[in-house]
Amino acid sequence: MKLPLTCFKCMDDKEQFMLDLLERKLYSVTINDSGIYKMTCDRGHTSYTMLQNEKFEILFDMGIYAFQDGYYRESISSFVASLERFYEYSIRLFCTINKIDDDVVSSTWKNVSAQSERQFGAYCFLYLLIMGEPPKVIANKYTTFRNKVIHKGYIPNENETVEYAKVIYDFIMNEIIKYQSKYGVYREEMTFKRLLRLHNEAQEGMFVNVATSCLSTSLSLTPPINQFPPFDEVIKNHRNEFK
Repeated sequence: MKLPLTCFKCMDDKEQFMLDLLERKLYSVTINDSGIYKMTCDRGHTSYTMLQNEKFEILFDMGIYAFQDGYYRESISSFVASLERFYEYSIRLFCTINKIDDDVVSSTWKNVSAQSERQFGAYCFLYLLIMGEPPKVIANKYTTFRNKVIHKGYIPNENETVEYAKVIYDFIMNEIIKYQSKYGVYREEMTFKRLLRLHNEAQEGMFVNVATSCLSTSLSLTPPINQFPPFDEVIKNHRNEFK
C-alpha cells in the first residue's frame, strides 16, 4: 500500500508547483509502521511527512486491497489486525477521557501488548466504565471463523471475506459515531498528541520542516453523525491508484 506525497518545498516555487499540479506529479512511498515518511523529490529536496490516520484505518484498507487482488486469507488477517488496533485505540481514548498520562498508559499497555485476549478484556470493562453500557461484541461465529483462518490455515472464499469485512466495518463505524458524538474533543486531543510525538521523532534533534498528510480511508474518523456509507458501497468505490 502506497502513500501519495507532494514536495512541500517545491510548493514554495509557485510556478513550478502549478506545473506539477498540471502534470499531477506525486511521489509514492510505502506505508510503514512508524507513521513518519522521509521523501526526496526529483529536485533533491528532502522532506518529512506525518500520516494523521490511525493504524486501524490503514490496516482495514490493506485488507480491502488484498481482497481486490484475490488474496482473501491475507485480507482477513488485515481486518483482524484492524479490529485489534481499534480496541487499542478505544482503550487509549478511554484513558484520555480519564486524564491518565500518555506515558503511564503506554507503560501499562506493555503488560498486555502481546495478548489480544487481555486487550479485549480491558476494552470491555473500560467501555462499560466510560460509555455506561456493556459493549457490543462481534458474534462468536465470526470469532470462530477468524481463528480458523488465522490459526488453522483455512483459506476463505470471496463471500466469506466480504461477510467478515462487513461485520468489522459496521462494528467500528458504529463505535466511531458514538465516540465522536460523546467524546469528540478527546479524540481530537489524542490526534494532536500523537502528531506532536511524531513531529518530535521526525525532527531527530534537528530543525526540519514536517508536513502532515491524511489519507481518505474506508474507516473515516469523521463520519456524519448517525450516517456512514454501507460496506458494499465502500468496496465499489474503493480506489487502487496508489496500491
